[in-house]
Amino acid sequence: MYESLRVPLMPEGPKQIRLISPDFPWAFDIGPSAGEEVVTCFDVLAILHYALQCRLTETEWGTAGNDKCQYPLHVDWLGSSIAFMGLVKDEASVRFILTGGGERPETWVVKFQKL
Repeated sequence: MYESLRVPLMPEGPKQIRLISPDFPWAFDIGPSAGEEVVTCFDVLAILHYALQCRLTETEWGTAGNDKCQYPLHVDWLGSSIAFMGLVKDEASVRFILTGGGERPETWVVKFQKL
């Protein structure tokens, strides 16, 4: 069913990437799924979906504000901006969001928009 998404994310075929966004305070590191040698489009969509369905910690939810639901998920952090618009290369955002030195995997910025 999802075989058309099991293609390399980009021609260079990265073995690991990091997803960040100005819309959430986390970074998601993604490697190839079982049986794959490089990160695929399916890997990105599957991990992003899975990660956004995880529950917020109490500390994260306390940072988010006062609108508390009983079982907040990472996706709740996004408010109404939940439409996935794609990934972009934005080195300025990467430098702003990811502080500190050291090696980091190829980093992409996730874009969302309101429904």
